[in-house]
Amino acid sequence: MNNPPKNLWPISSGDDVSDSRANRGRSAFAERMRFLALDRHKLNEKIAVLIQQLIAQGKLEPGSYLPPERKLAFMLGVNRATVREAIPLLCERGLIEKTDNHRPRVRVVEQSNIASIFYQFFHFNRCSYQELHEFRSMFEPEVAVFAATNAKSEDIQELSRLLLRLEQAWIDYDAQKLAELDARFHLQLAIASHNVLMQAIAHGLLVISGSARYSQSYEQLSSVVQ
Repeated sequence: MNNPPKNLWPISSGDDVSDSRANRGRSAFAERMRFLALDRHKLNEKIAVLIQQLIAQGKLEPGSYLPPERKLAFMLGVNRATVREAIPLLCERGLIEKTDNHRPRVRVVEQSNIASIFYQFFHFNRCSYQELHEFRSMFEPEVAVFAATNAKSEDIQELSRLLLRLEQAWIDYDAQKLAELDARFHLQLAIASHNVLMQAIAHGLLVISGSARYSQSYEQLSSVVQ
Protein backbone atom coordinates (compact mmCIF):
# COMPACT_ATOMS: atom_id res chain seq x y z
CA MET A 1 0.00 0.00 0.00
CA ASN A 2 1.35 3.42 -1.00
CA ASN A 3 1.91 6.00 1.71
CA PRO A 4 -0.33 9.13 1.48
CA PRO A 5 1.27 12.47 0.49
CA LYS A 6 3.19 14.05 3.36
CA ASN A 7 1.08 17.21 3.30
CA LEU A 8 -1.99 15.20 4.24
CA TRP A 9 -0.50 14.04 7.52
CA PRO A 10 -1.74 15.96 10.61
CA ILE A 11 0.58 18.58 12.10
CA SER A 12 2.83 17.08 14.70
CA SER A 13 2.41 17.82 18.41
CA GLY A 14 5.86 19.44 18.36
CA ASP A 15 4.59 22.06 15.89
CA ASP A 16 1.57 22.67 18.13
CA VAL A 17 3.84 23.41 21.08
CA SER A 18 6.01 25.78 19.01
CA ASP A 19 3.01 27.74 17.69
CA SER A 20 1.52 27.95 21.18
CA ARG A 21 4.75 29.30 22.60
CA ALA A 22 5.04 31.81 19.75
CA ASN A 23 1.49 33.04 20.34
CA ARG A 24 2.13 33.40 24.06
CA GLY A 25 5.32 35.27 23.29
CA ARG A 26 3.54 37.68 20.96
CA SER A 27 0.76 38.25 23.53
CA ALA A 28 3.28 38.90 26.29
CA PHE A 29 5.19 41.32 24.06
CA ALA A 30 1.99 43.19 23.12
CA GLU A 31 0.98 43.39 26.78
CA ARG A 32 4.42 44.71 27.70
CA MET A 33 4.18 47.39 25.01
CA ARG A 34 0.77 48.47 26.33
CA PHE A 35 2.16 48.65 29.85
CA LEU A 36 5.16 50.71 28.73
CA ALA A 37 2.91 53.08 26.79
CA LEU A 38 0.65 53.51 29.85
CA ASP A 39 3.64 53.95 32.15
CA ARG A 40 5.14 56.54 29.79
CA HIS A 41 1.85 58.43 29.70
CA LYS A 42 1.78 58.50 33.51
CA LEU A 43 5.35 59.82 33.55
CA ASN A 44 4.47 62.56 31.06
CA GLU A 45 1.53 63.51 33.26
CA LYS A 46 3.72 63.61 36.36
CA ILE A 47 6.22 65.91 34.63
CA ALA A 48 3.40 68.15 33.43
CA VAL A 49 2.12 68.39 37.03
CA LEU A 50 5.63 69.25 38.30
CA ILE A 51 6.00 72.06 35.76
CA GLN A 52 2.49 73.24 36.67
CA GLN A 53 3.56 73.39 40.32
CA LEU A 54 6.62 75.47 39.39
CA ILE A 55 4.26 77.92 37.69
CA ALA A 56 1.87 77.99 40.66
CA GLN A 57 4.79 78.60 43.06
CA GLY A 58 6.00 81.54 40.99
CA LYS A 59 9.28 79.85 40.06
CA LEU A 60 8.21 80.16 36.43
CA GLU A 61 6.68 83.61 35.96
CA PRO A 62 3.83 84.33 33.49
CA GLY A 63 5.32 85.56 30.23
CA SER A 64 8.70 83.93 30.86
CA TYR A 65 10.20 81.22 28.67
CA LEU A 66 10.66 77.72 29.99
CA PRO A 67 14.28 76.72 30.63
CA PRO A 68 15.97 74.93 27.72
CA GLU A 69 14.77 71.38 27.27
CA ARG A 70 18.07 69.85 28.41
CA LYS A 71 18.19 71.97 31.57
CA LEU A 72 14.53 71.32 32.42
CA ALA A 73 15.07 67.57 31.97
CA PHE A 74 18.07 67.73 34.32
CA MET A 75 16.07 69.73 36.90
CA LEU A 76 13.23 67.18 36.86
CA GLY A 77 15.42 64.09 36.66
CA VAL A 78 14.03 62.75 33.38
CA ASN A 79 15.16 62.57 29.76
CA ARG A 80 14.50 65.26 27.19
CA ALA A 81 11.89 63.19 25.34
CA THR A 82 9.70 63.03 28.45
CA VAL A 83 9.86 66.80 28.88
CA ARG A 84 9.10 67.27 25.18
CA GLU A 85 6.00 65.08 25.46
CA ALA A 86 4.78 66.82 28.63
CA ILE A 87 4.72 70.29 27.01
CA PRO A 88 1.63 69.61 24.81
CA LEU A 89 -0.30 68.59 27.93
CA LEU A 90 0.41 72.00 29.44
CA CYS A 91 -0.51 73.72 26.17
CA GLU A 92 -3.88 71.94 26.21
CA ARG A 93 -4.48 73.24 29.74
CA GLY A 94 -3.72 76.80 28.69
CA LEU A 95 -0.65 77.11 30.91
CA ILE A 96 2.02 77.08 28.20
CA GLU A 97 2.02 78.58 24.71
CA LYS A 98 4.32 78.12 21.74
CA THR A 99 5.89 81.33 20.40
CA ASP A 100 7.11 82.31 16.95
CA ASN A 101 10.60 81.11 17.82
CA HIS A 102 9.07 77.75 18.92
CA ARG A 103 10.18 78.24 22.52
CA PRO A 104 7.45 77.35 25.05
CA ARG A 105 6.46 80.24 27.28
CA VAL A 106 4.35 80.45 30.43
CA ARG A 107 1.05 81.87 29.34
CA VAL A 108 -0.25 85.08 30.84
CA VAL A 109 -3.81 84.25 31.91
CA GLU A 110 -6.09 87.19 31.15
CA GLN A 111 -9.61 87.67 32.42
CA SER A 112 -10.81 87.03 28.87
CA ASN A 113 -9.29 83.54 29.14
CA ILE A 114 -11.31 82.89 32.28
CA ALA A 115 -14.44 84.19 30.56
CA SER A 116 -13.88 81.78 27.69
CA ILE A 117 -13.55 78.87 30.11
CA PHE A 118 -16.75 79.93 31.87
CA TYR A 119 -18.55 80.07 28.53
CA GLN A 120 -17.32 76.63 27.48
CA PHE A 121 -18.16 75.08 30.84
CA PHE A 122 -21.66 76.59 30.82
CA HIS A 123 -22.55 75.31 27.36
CA PHE A 124 -20.64 72.01 27.28
CA ASN A 125 -22.18 70.97 30.61
CA ARG A 126 -25.62 72.15 29.48
CA CYS A 127 -26.11 74.46 32.44
CA SER A 128 -29.51 76.11 32.52
CA TYR A 129 -30.22 79.83 32.60
CA GLN A 130 -32.12 79.17 35.82
CA GLU A 131 -28.83 78.00 37.34
CA LEU A 132 -27.15 81.11 35.95
CA HIS A 133 -29.81 83.33 37.52
CA GLU A 134 -29.45 81.54 40.88
CA PHE A 135 -25.68 82.04 40.86
CA ARG A 136 -25.97 85.70 39.90
CA SER A 137 -28.54 86.35 42.63
CA MET A 138 -25.99 85.07 45.15
CA PHE A 139 -22.82 86.52 43.59
CA GLU A 140 -23.78 90.04 42.50
CA PRO A 141 -25.05 91.34 45.88
CA GLU A 142 -21.77 90.26 47.48
CA VAL A 143 -19.84 92.06 44.75
CA ALA A 144 -21.85 95.20 45.50
CA VAL A 145 -20.89 94.96 49.19
CA PHE A 146 -17.18 94.81 48.34
CA ALA A 147 -17.57 97.59 45.78
CA ALA A 148 -19.20 99.83 48.39
CA THR A 149 -16.24 99.18 50.70
CA ASN A 150 -13.33 99.28 48.26
CA ALA A 151 -14.46 101.63 45.48
CA LYS A 152 -12.26 104.64 44.76
CA SER A 153 -13.44 108.05 43.57
CA GLU A 154 -12.90 107.20 39.89
CA ASP A 155 -14.93 104.00 40.35
CA ILE A 156 -17.81 105.95 41.85
CA GLN A 157 -17.68 108.44 38.98
CA GLU A 158 -17.84 105.67 36.37
CA LEU A 159 -20.71 103.94 38.19
CA SER A 160 -22.56 107.26 38.36
CA ARG A 161 -22.12 107.83 34.63
CA LEU A 162 -23.43 104.35 33.87
CA LEU A 163 -26.36 104.87 36.21
CA LEU A 164 -27.33 108.11 34.43
CA ARG A 165 -27.22 106.30 31.09
CA LEU A 166 -29.30 103.50 32.59
CA GLU A 167 -31.86 106.04 33.75
CA GLN A 168 -32.10 107.52 30.25
CA ALA A 169 -32.48 104.07 28.70
CA TRP A 170 -35.23 103.37 31.21
CA ILE A 171 -37.02 106.61 30.28
CA ASP A 172 -36.62 105.84 26.56
CA TYR A 173 -37.77 102.29 27.19
CA ASP A 174 -34.82 101.09 25.13
CA ALA A 175 -34.71 97.44 26.20
CA GLN A 176 -31.57 96.57 24.26
CA LYS A 177 -29.65 99.54 25.62
CA LEU A 178 -30.96 98.86 29.09
CA ALA A 179 -29.71 95.26 28.96
CA GLU A 180 -26.30 96.34 27.65
CA LEU A 181 -25.82 99.05 30.28
CA ASP A 182 -27.05 96.77 33.06
CA ALA A 183 -24.37 94.22 32.13
CA ARG A 184 -21.69 96.93 32.01
CA PHE A 185 -22.84 98.29 35.38
CA HIS A 186 -22.43 94.90 37.07
CA LEU A 187 -19.04 94.45 35.50
CA GLN A 188 -18.02 97.90 36.73
CA LEU A 189 -19.16 96.93 40.22
CA ALA A 190 -16.77 93.98 40.09
CA ILE A 191 -13.98 96.29 38.93
CA ALA A 192 -14.79 98.66 41.81
CA SER A 193 -14.48 95.76 44.28
CA HIS A 194 -10.74 95.60 43.42
CA ASN A 195 -10.93 91.83 43.82
CA VAL A 196 -9.39 90.13 40.79
CA LEU A 197 -11.33 86.90 41.30
CA MET A 198 -14.63 88.76 41.37
CA GLN A 199 -13.60 90.63 38.23
CA ALA A 200 -12.71 87.39 36.42
CA ILE A 201 -16.02 85.76 37.36
CA ALA A 202 -17.94 88.89 36.38
CA HIS A 203 -16.29 88.81 32.94
CA GLY A 204 -17.35 85.18 32.61
CA LEU A 205 -20.94 85.99 33.56
CA LEU A 206 -20.95 88.85 31.07
CA VAL A 207 -19.87 86.56 28.23
CA ILE A 208 -22.45 83.92 29.13
CA SER A 209 -25.29 86.37 29.57
CA GLY A 210 -24.47 88.36 26.44
CA SER A 211 -26.87 91.19 25.75
CA ALA A 212 -29.98 89.27 26.82
CA ARG A 213 -30.03 90.70 30.33
CA TYR A 214 -32.69 93.12 31.53
CA SER A 215 -32.52 95.26 34.59
CA GLN A 216 -34.75 93.67 37.22
CA SER A 217 -34.42 96.24 39.93
CA TYR A 218 -33.48 99.78 38.98
CA GLU A 219 -33.88 100.94 42.57
CA GLN A 220 -31.30 98.35 43.64
CA LEU A 221 -28.80 99.76 41.15
CA SER A 222 -29.40 103.29 42.36
CA SER A 223 -28.88 102.40 46.02
CA VAL A 224 -25.41 100.93 45.31
CA VAL A 225 -24.03 104.22 43.95
CA GLN A 226 -25.81 106.37 46.53
